[in-house]
Amino acid sequence: MTAPRKPNNTATMVKENAGTTPSDRTRRTRIALILSIFCFLSLYTMDESEFRSSNQESLSSSENRRQLISDNVWEADLQARQLRLKGSDLNKKQRLQIERKRMLEEDLAAGEPSANSNKWNAKGRGPPTDRYNGKHRFEDCVGLTIQACQGKINAYVASHKEDFHNHTSLNLSVRKLREETDTSYYKVVLTTNLEGTLVEGIYADGMIYYPWGWQVAGEVTEVGPWDCAAKTPEECCEMIQLDVPEMDDQGNYMACFVEEPVGGAHNPEHEDRAIGVSDNLGKIVRAPIYH
Repeated sequence: MTAPRKPNNTATMVKENAGTTPSDRTRRTRIALILSIFCFLSLYTMDESEFRSSNQESLSSSENRRQLISDNVWEADLQARQLRLKGSDLNKKQRLQIERKRMLEEDLAAGEPSANSNKWNAKGRGPPTDRYNGKHRFEDCVGLTIQACQGKINAYVASHKEDFHNHTSLNLSVRKLREETDTSYYKVVLTTNLEGTLVEGIYADGMIYYPWGWQVAGEVTEVGPWDCAAKTPEECCEMIQLDVPEMDDQGNYMACFVEEPVGGAHNPEHEDRAIGVSDNLGKIVRAPIYH
């Protein structure tokens, strides 16, 4: 009896391999390669998307932090300014009382009645420093009308030509005395040195005065004086405006008017002029000065 034959596995494998052509193997390799690339790109895209999302969150958080810091700085600045203004208000009355006491003591020591000094727009102090000592003054004009004063000046000059560069008459330039009803009431006058570079004030000590109160919401508050010694007009005005930052009931903020003395580069003398001061009725209240 013949034994059964075992299957020839080798022959089977050879037959199967023989049925796979080179083009099939290449196709499978390409498919596998394409699948690998697709998987890699999918993973990369997911990582990039997650990175961008994370980065955007980080940027957003950074912007929020910057905004928060900015808000905090702004709020801190606002609080500091409010505290500064509050402290200024609290100290203003004390400063004013101390300054008035000092002025009163100086006036008493000099024998000057402080009651008469209000007309000079400096509460508690006497007449301002005479910057034009030695200049000719037409004292006879005080109390006269502008027209009458002009006649007196011309009559005097015509008979004293040698004292007035041989002029027989002068032009009378009249400045009106300041009043609270003037449209420029809100301006503080900053009298400077001759060069116009530093503030001196009417007493040549750097103190600046505002002649009236400052009315806000129906309440009138005393403002000033301010010590502007060794300050430029710009620095002095900035200090005043910081001290009085509120708009008044007429819609004006405090401002400054720079007044340079006659004889300086920006306010030269004229040999054919006299400068006087009148009241609102047109009467001379300060003797005209020849300069």
